[in-house]
Amino acid sequence: MAQTDIERFTRDIERFTRLMLDEFGRVHERLDKHDERFDRIDALLTNHDQRFDNIDRELHSIRTELNDLTEKVDNILGYRKEIDHALERIGTIEKHLGLDRKISA
Repeated sequence: MAQTDIERFTRDIERFTRLMLDEFGRVHERLDKHDERFDRIDALLTNHDQRFDNIDRELHSIRTELNDLTEKVDNILGYRKEIDHALERIGTIEKHLGLDRKISA
């Protein structure tokens, strides 16, 4: 009887071992599917990171150009004020000299 109990116990252990190995195999397959999905998501995020880096560089370039343009426009406005002032002085001188010239803008 003891032999049959040991044989039965051994069979039960072997069956339990097979069940556990099968279950571990199924879990491993499910995890592999999740790994594949995470890999795809990681690739998408990497692509988005690269696109955002490109956008960031482009925005920085635009900001730099706008700052340069703003500085140039400020200089031009300064020149425009000087030109307007010079035209007023010229008009005053022309008026003083009796020259009646109109400057069309």
